[in-house]
Amino acid sequence: MSTSFNPRILKEIKLGITSDLFDFFFDGESKYGELNNAYLRFTIPSGTYQGQVHLLRIKFMYGSNQPYSFPKDPPNVVFETPIYHTNISTGGAICLDVIKPERWSSMYGLEQIFNSIIALLDDPNTSSPFNGEASRKYTELKGNPAKYSQICMDYYREKMNSETYQKLWKLLQASEFELDQKTKLTKYGIPARLWPANLLTPGKTEVKTKPEDINVLETETAKLSIGSPVLFENQKREPTRETKERVPTPIPPTVPAPAPVPVAAKVPTTKRPIDTDKRVRVAKK
Repeated sequence: MSTSFNPRILKEIKLGITSDLFDFFFDGESKYGELNNAYLRFTIPSGTYQGQVHLLRIKFMYGSNQPYSFPKDPPNVVFETPIYHTNISTGGAICLDVIKPERWSSMYGLEQIFNSIIALLDDPNTSSPFNGEASRKYTELKGNPAKYSQICMDYYREKMNSETYQKLWKLLQASEFELDQKTKLTKYGIPARLWPANLLTPGKTEVKTKPEDINVLETETAKLSIGSPVLFENQKREPTRETKERVPTPIPPTVPAPAPVPVAAKVPTTKRPIDTDKRVRVAKK
């Protein structure tokens, strides 16, 4: 079975792979869920949700009776991990202008959406709540952000150690996140001339990007073969001590609130911390 993707989707997959903001992989064989889901993993370095590791699921094409397809339509983006936030439902749905159909622009991409979500985390819109309880608590404790942050942390830790989220650990620790950029770009069929210069084979002449190549993915026909052993072969590597130790351990009720968050310790990310000074501010609804 094979699924054709428009060139813009491949371009976003390439940008996701090479981004410094988060870890990314595309699941073209439905190993971790529905077919053609993309996953974005990141750690929050500061603010209300400091220390929490989160996972976003992205669908570029979705719907049946009235199918949606990126970039004409916004991607479907949800939190797979639990988060206590005014504008994020308990099921992970996000109330955010940039991914609403009526506010969507085809100029937006993964990084713009990600930066908007990061901006939303510490600047919730209480006039359009998706989680009424979180909205009330945020308003009630607006003068005591430390206490509200602790409530958010307690919620996160409790949910992440519950049976409901046990399957999520496998996805958070997926070996696909750890593949190097060159391997991912090759697997997903990204043209070599669009690769970052540092990934080009040493000894070969560096391919200069021509003006007409900027949007080459918009004009080239591309196809990903779903389930192909060439595109989506499983990583074969011996289990390491670190891998064996990545088993979630329930947090005893007696553990003090400031204790380290187990998920952040068990799911290291090699990406640089989010530059909170450059976050895109989200327009309120």
